[in-house]
Amino acid sequence: MTKELNPKTHYYAFGGPLGAFAMIVILPVLELFLASCCDQTGYPSQELFADWRGFLQSRFTISHLMRLFDFGAFFIYCGFVGLLALFYKILPGEDVHGTLMRDKTRLKYRLNGFISYVAILLVALCFLKSAGIWSLEYVYNHFTELTFASIVFSYAVSFFVYINSFNSNKLLALGGNSGNSIYDFMIGRELNPHIGSFDIKFFTELRPGLIGWLFINYCLAAKQFINLGYITKSMVLVQFLQSWYVVDALWYEKALLTTMDITTDGFGFMLAFGCYSWVPFNYTLQARYLVDFPRTISWLEFGIILFVNFLGYYIFRSSNLQKNEFRENPTSKRSKRKQ
Repeated sequence: MTKELNPKTHYYAFGGPLGAFAMIVILPVLELFLASCCDQTGYPSQELFADWRGFLQSRFTISHLMRLFDFGAFFIYCGFVGLLALFYKILPGEDVHGTLMRDKTRLKYRLNGFISYVAILLVALCFLKSAGIWSLEYVYNHFTELTFASIVFSYAVSFFVYINSFNSNKLLALGGNSGNSIYDFMIGRELNPHIGSFDIKFFTELRPGLIGWLFINYCLAAKQFINLGYITKSMVLVQFLQSWYVVDALWYEKALLTTMDITTDGFGFMLAFGCYSWVPFNYTLQARYLVDFPRTISWLEFGIILFVNFLGYYIFRSSNLQKNEFRENPTSKRSKRKQ
């Protein structure tokens, strides 16, 4: 008997529709809280402790949220994502096929994430040469507006891929075809949504979130330099270690093709919001904190932190390469030795 290609999902994760609804609503609110309720008085702001009710009400009214929609911030955010999308399409890279899917096809992927990062870095340096380092203050000064723009963009992408998943000949995720609109919207209904040959999920996984994370970090380091006239050792560590992590992910982009995100999970609000908004604007919290509260550390502390991070990196990268090798070829001699 032939198996149905897109069977009905009969199980829920993340607390089912109620949990999905909570994630769709609460996570953006939490992100806005972290963006707007941290300032030079504290993380969170001291105003929150003085009058938490009035403080929150002033920041989460409809009128305040409407003011957060800044056309300049939205244009900059969309321009950044658009430039990454353009580089994804036009820059050279290794063309590889992904894993065999249940419809007996293999999708083709272009691996040019690292080249895209270098290209957009060169564009940024050209901009910096003409506009000056002070132009980078915009990110710090409009952090909440940029965060809000990313949230709006995430919702827009999520609605697009959800509605588009009802077109014919779509391969749906096994976990995202429950029939409950809220749950399927959050978890992701279609497995690999495309616009023509443009793979939305593969593009989203590494580029907007991870590269965006670094460029926000760089702008925050520039802000600290403008404030102090130098960059602290703690900021140097944050910049170096987080850049190392992201560049490593882009360099080993091929390993992404065997992960659950690509092979199994649908693309919905969870991945869209996580990659377009949560990662770049929450993972930069350390650098943002160091702008408001510069932390001086000794060279001994610097060395210890560096050593611990590289030890963790070695464990992380070696284990992930082993997992990727096993997924690609579980019968190889090296895979068998690791079992």
